[in-house]
Amino acid sequence: MFCRLNSCTPQTQPHQWQQHCQRLHLQPDLLAPVFQVALEQACRQLQVSIAWFSFVKGEHVYLSPTLGFEQLHYAQSLRSQGLNYLDSYAQYVIDSQQPLQINDTAEQTIFSASPLYQHHGIRAYCGVPLLVASDICVGVLAIAALKSRHWQSQDVAWLELLARWCITTQERDCAQKQIGQQGRRNTIQGNLGHGVIYEPLMVKLFKELAHELRTPLTSIMGMTRVLEQQVYGELTNKQEEYLHIVRTSSEQLLMLAEEMVSVSTLAEQGVTVDRSSVDVELLVRQVLQQLANIESQQNHSIHLSVEPGQRLWLLDKEKITPAIYHLLHSILSHSNAGSQIYIHIAWHKNAATVLNPELHLAVWAIHPQLMAYSHDQEFDPQQFQAQLPPLLQTWVEQYPIILHILCVLQSQSLQSQPMLNARDICRLLLCCELLHLHGGRLSLKTSQQDSYRYIMKIPSKKTIVSASGHPSEMS
Repeated sequence: MFCRLNSCTPQTQPHQWQQHCQRLHLQPDLLAPVFQVALEQACRQLQVSIAWFSFVKGEHVYLSPTLGFEQLHYAQSLRSQGLNYLDSYAQYVIDSQQPLQINDTAEQTIFSASPLYQHHGIRAYCGVPLLVASDICVGVLAIAALKSRHWQSQDVAWLELLARWCITTQERDCAQKQIGQQGRRNTIQGNLGHGVIYEPLMVKLFKELAHELRTPLTSIMGMTRVLEQQVYGELTNKQEEYLHIVRTSSEQLLMLAEEMVSVSTLAEQGVTVDRSSVDVELLVRQVLQQLANIESQQNHSIHLSVEPGQRLWLLDKEKITPAIYHLLHSILSHSNAGSQIYIHIAWHKNAATVLNPELHLAVWAIHPQLMAYSHDQEFDPQQFQAQLPPLLQTWVEQYPIILHILCVLQSQSLQSQPMLNARDICRLLLCCELLHLHGGRLSLKTSQQDSYRYIMKIPSKKTIVSASGHPSEMS
């Protein structure tokens, strides 16, 4: 009838259930409100009137929270006493970690012997597992009917989405409570640490919170796709419009969460450069895939070209990837909608670099209906620096190229305020810092034809020397 899909033995499985249930506080009075909401959503969408969650404790299965139990025979005893594990339908779901669909309990001997049919009158049952992050089943989300019913695959899919939503929310809430408790303990014992772990701890916490953010966003996007497919009926134009807004907003939030995890990982790695052979063209294409949402929203057309020559470069892939990402993100975000974005990779040689050529990665935007960059209008870099927060003012002084970029962008804008906000400036500063670790720099070239070009310049390994300054170039 079923088989165990996990590696647990009957002896160790109860211990794992108890361990995870305690960790996630899976008790009726400690459950997140989303569990009750999920029952209501399940009944409303699937047109049933009975639903509940099952959790195992020892040899018993307790049913809570519940909905519609007043329709069952002996409902009070079922709520208060629960069921023996072997008498419940939940055992098949938990042991197999797979959904269970019973169209008519009366027609199958193994199910008709259960008290759920014999004493309480349940004729149709559909249950899905509650799986924690480690893929251990800790309970069941079930719906039922007093008449036989043929369950559809869409019914099961909707229940699985609700189950994942509930358990993810409970895991997140428990993690936040643990972090708060740990924070209070650290405050009490702060003098013991002397602040040594403060900064790395904040980075680690930032990364973990961003990672936690991805799971509910993924669930929201999954539910939205199911609704957009009109599995449960046709949608009005307004409903489709709102669903599109929810989905695109979730995609943007998920992208930001991925960025936060990436930046935190970068901070944990420190400033050590670990070089290996990197295919720069392939790396740029991977970054463009990550930025596909921005490209689509802005209706940009991207053109990537590579000059013949050296294809592999000795670079720290973990550091050069975010440098390229944040540079491209800045350009895609601030280029006018419908622009042509050009990316050109070249092996550059001149009199100064003939023995050790430089890797040049140039990026520029062209919009056929907009005027090119005007050289006649000039802006004072100090004007923009004075408008920045104090910390950014200090950082920008180390990379004058940022102020040059602000002046160029402002010359193309009719606004009185700089086009780049603090977040965008931080992106460019991070790009400059990561290039500096490679001995490289970011430059900006202006022309009547192209408006402006960002150029990442990275020397080959032989030319890299330790420098205390922060190189930058403006041309």
